[in-house]
Amino acid sequence: MGITLPDDAGLSSGIGSGVSSLQMAAAYSSFSNGGTYYSPQYITQITTADNIKHDYDQATGKQVMKSSTAYMITDMLKDVISSGTGTRAQITGLYQAGKTGTTDYSDAELEKNSALSNTVKDSWFAGYTKHYSIAIWLGYDKSNENGIVGTNQSIPSRLYRYLMSDLSENVSNSDWSKPSSVVQRGSELYLRGYAPAEEESSSSSSSSESSSSSSSSSESSSSELSSSSSSIIESSSSSIIESSSSSVSQPEESSSSTPSTPSTSSSVPSGTQ
Repeated sequence: MGITLPDDAGLSSGIGSGVSSLQMAAAYSSFSNGGTYYSPQYITQITTADNIKHDYDQATGKQVMKSSTAYMITDMLKDVISSGTGTRAQITGLYQAGKTGTTDYSDAELEKNSALSNTVKDSWFAGYTKHYSIAIWLGYDKSNENGIVGTNQSIPSRLYRYLMSDLSENVSNSDWSKPSSVVQRGSELYLRGYAPAEEESSSSSSSSESSSSSSSSSESSSSELSSSSSSIIESSSSSIIESSSSSVSQPEESSSSTPSTPSTSSSVPSGTQ
């Protein structure tokens, strides 16, 4: 998924420790794409002054996980936004999934600077829809001097909400389709063949008495025109938009004496399912 980690990497690597926001956005887009990873690509087409167009092929996608894995992780990450630690990223009516994350200071770091107590080194939010994947990092360049206080740790989630709201205005909004390898029993998902035997038998009996139905989902083009404060790039399923590093003003509840905290974000359009 475009990320190489040492064997002794901790669990925090799953949401940003030691990786860039670009790498994180590209990795999370694999969940949206049914388990297929596309290497980020900045440019898909250049039109010269004399109206000659030069197209640049997308990188070939790589299957990095089963479609069932991608779907079940997405189902879990929906709850992060709807009722978990990422509720500040909620966008009414939008199908999306995401994950918050923080990196704590070690005991050794806290011993050197006790002022870092009750703060975190990094704060992250990575979220995605069927069209876009966004990862936002918040932290200080000199993290051994300043940490992120509790009231500011939600800035990535809130910034994500503003960005994703804008990007999603003129694109389709549909839920991910459940692959045939996944079955649902009540509110729980199982790999086919691994659902509780009693419930699976009951469900089979019930389904044989009901009429069958079919569903279809429309596919929209994976090519979107995307914009941010720093760039406008025609993009496809493997193209990216990365905004330049900029200062994020502190929310009203933070102290005016708190140094400004740089924040970076990356947005990677996802292929439609």
